[in-house]
Amino acid sequence: MDFFNADLFMNLFGIVVAILVLSILIAVHEAGHLLMAKWSNIRVDIFSIGMGKPIWGKQYGETFYQIGRLPFGGFCGFGEEENGDISDPDPRSLMNSPLWARLLTVIGGSLFNIIFAYLVMTLLYTVGFKETQLSNQITVPVQMTLPSADTKMDSPAYKAGLRSGDTIISVDGHEVKHFMQIPLNMSLSSDLEKTIGYVRNSTTNTTVIASIIDKNTGLNLIGVQPIGPSVVSDVIEGGVAAKAGILKNDKIVSVNGEKTEFFYQLVEKVLLGIPLTLKIERETETLNIALVPNKVNDVYQIGVMAEYPLQIEVLQKGSNIGQAFVLAKDNVSSTITQIGSSLVTLFSGRVDVQKSLSGPVKIVSITGDIAKTFDWVLLTKFMVMLSLALAVFNLLPFPGLDGGAIVLQTARSIFKNNAIAEMVIGKIEQFGVVLLLTLAVFVLFNDVKNLASPKDKPSVEQTKE
Repeated sequence: MDFFNADLFMNLFGIVVAILVLSILIAVHEAGHLLMAKWSNIRVDIFSIGMGKPIWGKQYGETFYQIGRLPFGGFCGFGEEENGDISDPDPRSLMNSPLWARLLTVIGGSLFNIIFAYLVMTLLYTVGFKETQLSNQITVPVQMTLPSADTKMDSPAYKAGLRSGDTIISVDGHEVKHFMQIPLNMSLSSDLEKTIGYVRNSTTNTTVIASIIDKNTGLNLIGVQPIGPSVVSDVIEGGVAAKAGILKNDKIVSVNGEKTEFFYQLVEKVLLGIPLTLKIERETETLNIALVPNKVNDVYQIGVMAEYPLQIEVLQKGSNIGQAFVLAKDNVSSTITQIGSSLVTLFSGRVDVQKSLSGPVKIVSITGDIAKTFDWVLLTKFMVMLSLALAVFNLLPFPGLDGGAIVLQTARSIFKNNAIAEMVIGKIEQFGVVLLLTLAVFVLFNDVKNLASPKDKPSVEQTKE
């Protein structure tokens, strides 16, 4: 009997790491509330990491520190919140403290999540790390298909003059070193027109592209793909290539005598519909294979799939701690901007909320998957992104969140000692908590539904010839 199941062990390992990551971020957030309250001389009765009955607790001074049974969430308990009494006579209670002290306490959670992100990224850039990224050299198809639509449309990049083999070096003045920085830098502006800097034949050029918004993701798309080498990743059964004897992992080095380095160069020849002679390297032998493309749905194809996109190794390291901090600042700032842009897009109705909104179940799943790769740099960067997302989301002016508390605490200060105003504020708080719990249930259901549903199969139309 096999007592060790590797898959089960890795899944449990991923879940444990994911819970640990979320617990760290929650602890940082709640520590921000606690320390700002202490610094502002506000009494804190309970500091809890996790929810539910405590599995551990200890009294230190006036504050009881505990770890809850449920490893999600956490809170700082202020006496009047727990017993519903807003007339606590203690001058150090939350309600009796000055407005500046209350606001600083509320903001402290998000502030510490941001500081934590800065410190972690500064450490990463100080030590230095290598990233394997997709090359910023691109393939530009004449047409593109949006994930949210079934119909093809002209590629904005092709219409603007970009061509396969070009290397994108900037988007709206933001430097691009690898492919994933293209969509990242495009999200930094809500303007649909993007100024793209690119290199072609050692010459630097610029062009303005009118991007298209994908309703599923809210991303601005221009219709470019990562470039890939001229290596066959798969052969379609019954296709022209299969009948001619082309095999998986064959490297196509020339087409009709012209050197072929990238897959798009093969595509361009295939689309002409002319007879082709392919020079192929297969392990230790070199072959010449002749074939004629077949027309399918008005497009010439030979039935091969593209190899994986071209990858490059990028070193991320500051020359000193000062530059490391600057790099961390740029990373954190762009991430916050991207998160903010995503939230604006989400609430604008431009995307499918059910497909785009994720909660703790999906986050645990993604974090666990990353943990199972043992790529600690990627896991750390994902933790930083989650920390910033937690900070930004909590500052939304919604009752039940820190942003809503800022608004309501300010209102309490303005309408101080007004019983009617206090009653209205209290009702708003209760209504906000109910809405927040409803949203939490919806997100939980949505996470489970999306994880349980079969994954969408990737389309081969973009790479099939």
